[in-house]
Amino acid sequence: MSNIVITGPEATFSIKTTGSSTGDSYSGLFKVSTILGPFDHINANKLQRQLLGEHSIVADDLSRQYAFMLSQLHYRIISGPLWWKSALIVDGAHIKDENVLIEILNNALEAEETYRAEQKQLFDTNIEKLKEKFPDLANAESESQDE
Repeated sequence: MSNIVITGPEATFSIKTTGSSTGDSYSGLFKVSTILGPFDHINANKLQRQLLGEHSIVADDLSRQYAFMLSQLHYRIISGPLWWKSALIVDGAHIKDENVLIEILNNALEAEETYRAEQKQLFDTNIEKLKEKFPDLANAESESQDE
C-alpha cells in the first residue's frame, strides 16, 4: 500500500524494508520531485551514460539497471534519510540491496504518475467548467470536430 503524499510539485513517502542481499534494515522519509523538467531529464540520461562509462554499449543488463535507477533517483530525490547519503558519485550508490533501490524508485515514479493524473483531472474539470460557462465555444469546438 502506497504512503505517498503529494504536495504540488513535490511528494513525500517513507520506506521500511529489509535488504534482500545484506539483511540490513532501511527506513526513512524521502521527499521527491513529482516531475522532472526537461533539463533534469536530459541530465539524468547524461548521468546514466556517465555511470556506465566510455563503453556503455557492452555494459551488462544489471549495470544498466543500476545506472538507470541511480541517475533517476539523483535527479528526483530532494531529501532522504542519512543512510541514503553517499560519498560516491551519486547518493544511494553504496547500497548493496537492489530491492531497496527499486522500492525507492517505484515510489518516486508512482508519485509522478499520480501527480500527472491529478493534473489531467484538474485540466479536464476546468475545461468542462469553461464549456458550461461559455457554451458557444463548446458548440464551435464540436462543430469543428464534425467536419
